Amino acid sequence: MKKILFLLFSLITITAIQAQKSYKWKYNTSGGVLGAFNFNEFKTWGSNAGSVDYNTRTGWAAGAWVNFPLGKLFSVEPQLIYSSYNYYTAYVIPLLLNRGDVNYFSIPVHLKLHLGHSFAVAVGPQIDITMSLEDKQGAAKKEDFKST
Repeated sequence: MKKILFLLFSLITITAIQAQKSYKWKYNTSGGVLGAFNFNEFKTWGSNAGSVDYNTRTGWAAGAWVNFPLGKLFSVEPQLIYSSYNYYTAYVIPLLLNRGDVNYFSIPVHLKLHLGHSFAVAVGPQIDITMSLEDKQGAAKKEDFKST
């Protein structure tokens, strides 16, 4: 019985080793969807009368990505992400921006360095395009923001 079990175990092991040797990793294009729930704090630069602080707010993002392999170590991954960015301040003085939402598209293009089967480091440029502004007081307009 021990000889039969040893023989069976040996055959299974040899088969598994041969199966691993005959498997070749293929670099296929892949893609998917993404989503995020985030915390953000609106910041202003330049002349900020009264040094107004904005409270941390919640926002969200959703999008899609496609990964194009360039070989074993590198790939290019463009993404398209729609984000909603909220702002709010408790200041009662009249401001252009007291409370509202800025919605925009982000288009990052990542060059990814794969450091193993499940880990990669990504770097690359990103452009954001303002799509809309929903100001609760009606004081601000989309034109008050840079479009990119």
